[in-house]
This record gives sequence, structure tokens and C-alpha cells, in this order.
Amino acid sequence: MKKKGLTAGELLVTMTIIGVIAVLVIPGLVNNYHKNLYSSKIKKVYGTFMSAMERACSDNNVTYFNQTPFVKVDDTASAQKNFLETYFNLNDDATDYFAASYTSLDTAADDSEISVSPAKIRLSGGEAISFKCIEAEKCNVIIDINSIDKPNVAGRDLFSFSIDTTTNSVIIDDKSKCLTSKTGVGCIEKLLDKNWTMDY
Repeated sequence: MKKKGLTAGELLVTMTIIGVIAVLVIPGLVNNYHKNLYSSKIKKVYGTFMSAMERACSDNNVTYFNQTPFVKVDDTASAQKNFLETYFNLNDDATDYFAASYTSLDTAADDSEISVSPAKIRLSGGEAISFKCIEAEKCNVIIDINSIDKPNVAGRDLFSFSIDTTTNSVIIDDKSKCLTSKTGVGCIEKLLDKNWTMDY
């Protein structure tokens, strides 16, 4: 009995169907991959930052971060710089920390430079952190998980949040700001709510 194979036409139709399915599926897979990558990186840096605060409290034999010498409110932010240099593994060769400009997730915000504190570092893993205590009870943190590299979009690779130094906890901000903020305000809160799943 003679076996019948695929004709060239049938093969072409099969390849076309596979191509259409790939075009429809691959962008979603790539997008999900990037979201998972970004959320795991910010989770790691966020955890590292919170652990560093706890270590600073332990080293100074105090309960809360506002009782450490790192919460001095000054123009040069030297106390906060000292904290970053003491408790993080730094990339000593870094000269650039944050990208020249960022945009928001909804792209409605201006693609413009963000204001970062003089107390900034780049970690050995390539992440950039800016840290400034604007008052004894509140410090602001900005994290770019890949420093100057793209996408330079708030809520994807750029996040900012505030710490209540009297409780060593994040000050919960309005999560709805995440889509429109060019500094990623509210995005950490969204991630914390969703167990670090980037579903926005």
C-alpha cells in the first residue's frame, strides 16, 4: 500500500496557520516574560532595601529607622549616602545612575527628567537607588531596576515609595497613580497587593 505525504499546498497552508498563531501568541508571551522579570527584580531590590533598614536598626541597637544616625535631614543627604554605602554592594565604577528621562505607563506624562536625591548609588547588580529623608518620620526611595537601560518607564523599571521611619514600613500611596506617575508612585503598593504580580 502506497503511503501518501503532504503536498506542497497542504504544507504551505499548515505553515501559514502556524505563522498566524505565532504572530498572535508570541507578543503576549514576551510581554508576560518582561513583566515577570521586572516584578522579580523590584521584589529583590525592595527586599534588600527593607533588610538593610533592619540591619541598620540592629547595628545601632534601636527599634526604628528614625532612631539611627541615617535619618538626619540635611541638604547634602550625607547621612543617607552613608547608609547606602554601608549596607549595599556597590558598583564603584558607576558614573550614571538614572536615565536622562522617563515616561509614565499611560504615556500621558511628560517624558522628562526626574528629581533624584544626591544620595544615590548603583548596586553591583546594575540597579540604581536614590534615598532621601525629607523629615525625621519620612524617607523617599526611588529605584530603577536596570539603571540607565531601557525601557525607562515608571512602573516597569522605575518605582518610588516612601518609608515611615517610625514603623519601618511603606507609607501606602494611592495605587491609581501608578499608571500616570512618571516616577512610579503607587506601583509598589499595587505589586504588594498582588503578591508581586505585575498585572497592570
